[in-house]
Amino acid sequence: MRLEDEKVMVRALYDSGMTIHQIAVQVRKSASWVYSRLNDEYAPKRKRDTADVLPEEIAVVPEDDVLKNELEEVRRLRADGWTYRKIADHFDRSIYWVHSRLRKGYQPRNAQTEQRFQKEAVIPFLISEGHAIVTQWDRCEYGDFVLEADIVSELDGVCWITEVKATATGHQPHTAIGQLVLHRALGDEGGGTRLQIALPEEAQGGRICEDLVEAIRMDSGIDFAFIAWNRNWGIV
Repeated sequence: MRLEDEKVMVRALYDSGMTIHQIAVQVRKSASWVYSRLNDEYAPKRKRDTADVLPEEIAVVPEDDVLKNELEEVRRLRADGWTYRKIADHFDRSIYWVHSRLRKGYQPRNAQTEQRFQKEAVIPFLISEGHAIVTQWDRCEYGDFVLEADIVSELDGVCWITEVKATATGHQPHTAIGQLVLHRALGDEGGGTRLQIALPEEAQGGRICEDLVEAIRMDSGIDFAFIAWNRNWGIV
């Protein structure tokens, strides 16, 4: 990856609410490596590797046709000289999404897990609760910040932003909370927008215990919705 692309990727993760340590764990680098990409004063003068490094080989050819096409297309664009930012803008995705399609160590097993959870479980749940869906996967720009709102809906005249995560075993709650806090800090001038994280019901308990959920709700005004979802539904 080019040094400038590393800087853009790390900055995007940092702006999403992740700490330097969390980013280091996410990208499997040291905290000093992350800091050097955030602060130009400590940035390396050049990359050890060639600036034109090609995408790595696909770790495992996925059965998921959507992911397979994403891997092929992102690699083709990168080989044609496109930057991470240009590819991200082309697909309306994040820098990390691009990185995960180029580096085999970050390659996802399935491209559609969160999208399926959102379509098959979260949207029907919100509608059953009386929400009117306004938009999905909406990019919101606040000056230098670009955030994605998974679902924007209205209930009784109140706007809701729902962040969707198909699991809570890793950093997913961290990034969801960071996204929502930034949405409120940057865009909710009247303070009336409700914030919510949607998770499968099996995520309830364990790390995401009742005390933690209540503390986040009280301190940050972020609600949690634990929603039943049959992951095997619709899979042949």
